[in-house]
Amino acid sequence: MLATERLWRTRGGERLVRDGDLDAAILAYAAGDEIAKADQGLIPGEANEQSPEGDGPFDPSKHTVQQVLQYLEGTDTEETLRVFDAEVAAAARKGILDQREAILDSKKESTPEPEQEHKATPAPANKAQRTPADKAKG
Repeated sequence: MLATERLWRTRGGERLVRDGDLDAAILAYAAGDEIAKADQGLIPGEANEQSPEGDGPFDPSKHTVQQVLQYLEGTDTEETLRVFDAEVAAAARKGILDQREAILDSKKESTPEPEQEHKATPAPANKAQRTPADKAKG
């Protein structure tokens, strides 16, 4: 896989970021450079339901804790739950499972609430309304 733009490694080296990211520390790849297989799961914005190798659904056991957490940032609730289930079945790493509730809560916050119908509320009856007979009396 070739880099389509410059990618920078963060200070801890745990992820890659694009030009302009405040966490960028060391230039890792220039546009056109071959990206190492180990770094392909770290490419920003590349998270999808396929693993970076493209051989099926994302398998957390083939990735580092940081790569799994980064992948989960770009997934919907259903995929997030699938990945957590796969993690429990395989390695059950504390660094991932400890983040479960926070990640799922963030998915709830980012999911728009369904719009509720706004029904018109009838105006309260005005007890002081005058009838036509009252109006004729003056």
